[in-house]
Amino acid sequence: MGTRLDLHKELLEMAPKAYYQPPATVRMEYPCFRYAFSDISEKHADNLSYNRTKKYSITYISREHSEWIVDQMKERFKYCRFDRPYTADNLYHYVFELYY
Repeated sequence: MGTRLDLHKELLEMAPKAYYQPPATVRMEYPCFRYAFSDISEKHADNLSYNRTKKYSITYISREHSEWIVDQMKERFKYCRFDRPYTADNLYHYVFELYY
């Protein structure tokens, strides 16, 4: 697994913009990815943590219906789970959980 900046570069290959934990004052341009750090998965053995993987919540936002992004994310990232789609403010949102 790579760093958050590696993830950012990969997201930019699929959409023109990507925003990491943007504050409310940032005006986003669509289509884009909005993502945030959400958790760490740890594996333990012999009372030690030997594997840590960061979990990100990623939302693809577009003005157009974009179901294709689900297939593209699942193909590109091995540890990606599609969570849910929803519509808000006339924008389509596709939410993923990604261990990276």
